[in-house]
Amino acid sequence: MLRLKGKEHQRTGQCGTTPAEARARGCRFELHNFAWIPAACYDDELADERDAQGGWLFSTDENGTKLIPKEVAFRGELSAAWVPWSQHLAHCALIWRKFHRAVAFGRPMDSWTSSYSHTNHCAWNLVRKDLDGSAFNSLLHLKFPDCDYRWRSPMTPAEFEASLQDAAAVHERLKSENSAMHTASWLANTITIIVTIE
Repeated sequence: MLRLKGKEHQRTGQCGTTPAEARARGCRFELHNFAWIPAACYDDELADERDAQGGWLFSTDENGTKLIPKEVAFRGELSAAWVPWSQHLAHCALIWRKFHRAVAFGRPMDSWTSSYSHTNHCAWNLVRKDLDGSAFNSLLHLKFPDCDYRWRSPMTPAEFEASLQDAAAVHERLKSENSAMHTASWLANTITIIVTIE
């Protein structure tokens, strides 16, 4: 069971449902997360580090033969793009670092970063050894997560169970869209974690 202690906080921002709305609301595009993020939840230091690494690849096809120019990907206007498996894993590592930095510095967190479903997904995929790191087998979809301090609020056992059901539903949808990236045992290998933040 996941228990996070703290007080309820108001949302600090939402980005709408289109890139134009996101820009108008002052949101920033987080390339590795393929998401428009409210400014309060954007981590400049990690973004700078990510950009310095370079080598981020995006393609319109799962064979990686129709690469998307970096400047086009950076605009945040693509509804979806294929990326190599190694890039998917790098995204997971960056999201976990972003999560811990938000907790350490008491910052708000976007709802994708704070999602236990996404943490579960990344944990399972980081231990997989059966996929070629250079294969374009991960399909990203453009996202517009909320930004808030929800991670400080306690979760009841019923809410946690509901989040696992949501995780299962997301897993099934993604599995049907991209079966090479996901396996049926993903949720079965869930590890229960108890986290307390005072």
